[in-house]
Amino acid sequence: MEDNNIEQPENAEMQFSAEDNKKQTVKGAYPKFFIYAVIAVVFAFFTGFVFIKNYMAKLSEYKEKLAQYESLQTENASLQKENEHLKQQIAYLNTKSGVESLAREKLGLIKPSEIAVVVLNDDKKKFEEQKPSVEEKTPNKSSENWFSKIWNTIFGH
Repeated sequence: MEDNNIEQPENAEMQFSAEDNKKQTVKGAYPKFFIYAVIAVVFAFFTGFVFIKNYMAKLSEYKEKLAQYESLQTENASLQKENEHLKQQIAYLNTKSGVESLAREKLGLIKPSEIAVVVLNDDKKKFEEQKPSVEEKTPNKSSENWFSKIWNTIFGH
C-alpha cells in the first residue's frame, strides 16, 4: 500500500503538473497568437501602403503623360493647319498673280505702265516699313476734253 500511496501522489502531482503545463501553454498561446496577428496586420498595412504609394505614383505619371499627349495633339493640329496654309500659299505663289504680288510686295517692282508713289508719314517710320502705293498710268486720251488737248499742245504741259 505504501507503494500505491507513493505512486498516487506522484501521479497526482504529474496530473497536476500536466494541467498546469496545459494552462501555461494555453495562456502562452494567446500572447503568441496575438503577436502573430499584430505582425500580420502590420505587414498587411505596410504592404497596402506600399501598393497605394506605387499606385499613386503610377497615376501621377499617367496624368502627366495624358497632359503631354493632349498638348502634343493640340500642337499637331496647329501644325497641320499651318502646313495646309503653307500648301495653299505655295499653290498661290506658283500662279502668275502670286508671283506678281510677291514681286510688288517684297521687291517693290512695278509694271512699266505704272508710277511708284512713296508716301512719307509724319511718324517717321523706317523706309523699309513703307510700301509704295502704285498708280496705273492710263493712256486714255478720250478722258481729256478737246480744250485740254489744245492747251497742252500749245503750252507743252
